[in-house]
Amino acid sequence: MKNFNRLTISDVRHETTDTVSIAFAVPKNLGDIYNFKAGQHVILRKKIGGEEVRRTYSLCSQPGSGELRVAIRGVAGGSFSGFANEALNVGDSLDVGKPIGGFFYEPAKGKNTYAAFAAGSGITPIISILKTALAREPESNFTLFYGNQDRQRTIFLEELMALKNMYMDRLSLHFFMSKQTVDGDIFNGRMTRVTIDKLLENGLCPSDAKSYFLCGPNEMMDSVIESLDAAGVPETSLKLERFYAGKKAAAPKELTSKIAASQVTIIQDGTAQTLDYMKGDGSLLDAALAAGMDMSFACKGGVCATCRAKVTQGEVEQALNYGLEKEELEQGFVLTCQSIPKTKKLTLNFDE
Repeated sequence: MKNFNRLTISDVRHETTDTVSIAFAVPKNLGDIYNFKAGQHVILRKKIGGEEVRRTYSLCSQPGSGELRVAIRGVAGGSFSGFANEALNVGDSLDVGKPIGGFFYEPAKGKNTYAAFAAGSGITPIISILKTALAREPESNFTLFYGNQDRQRTIFLEELMALKNMYMDRLSLHFFMSKQTVDGDIFNGRMTRVTIDKLLENGLCPSDAKSYFLCGPNEMMDSVIESLDAAGVPETSLKLERFYAGKKAAAPKELTSKIAASQVTIIQDGTAQTLDYMKGDGSLLDAALAAGMDMSFACKGGVCATCRAKVTQGEVEQALNYGLEKEELEQGFVLTCQSIPKTKKLTLNFDE
């Protein structure tokens, strides 16, 4: 299985002082591979300082636009984000994985209402969803709540204002600023349970939207979820993308499986491969990589869900999960970077 293709950078745009967006030229013969849904992401791979580095970045372009673009915010000490913001130029190339991810929007018929909550670089998949929904559903409305420190660090601010002018009657924008004073007390500071409750009470946030898209740090997302739940919004209407676990991440569950050995079958691209897992081999992902299998992964921290697979035979024990929703867990999906076998035979399907 070929997880990556080498793509040339066709455009570099500095969105803010610490965020760059890069677009890739996609050859015609790879066009089908790089078709994507609004909200999905890709893995970028590069050798930096002699070490292979992989990072997951959401696509900020609109499906069907002919553009494959990601935005990368610089992180203090971040090897890939620092490299991307300081060293990448037009004509350079990176290994790019195919678009993946279960956080996405699909067009619906009729007149619908959508709402989204984003903070910082969480706007990246949200702006793709927002642009697509407004273009594909000419009768629908979209409300965005977007938190940042100040206007200078607000990614895509100019593009969002241009979209507001284009969809004046169907797009509502609300900016929260934590380090800059803005009109309206409710929007000064971070998004919290109190402020989200006020948005709902004042009718600024719809309580009957078809879908609510959330992307950002845990604290913000948990506040939004609690407020919407209290307002009677069904859990099925919430679409979540957590781009990191956050400072208050839970400790990994202690794995207690006593299985000494397991025969693990891995199905990818319609092909089955088998490995002998031995206690002490680490996670299922680690064991597969050690066996020479070409696996798709990025964070290895239970967040990005790139290593997601469905258990179709046997059982696993999972230490951490920030990337899978309740429905996915109920359907048998697991994060292989966080899982070990609980049975002597196990089948993992990456094609589901």
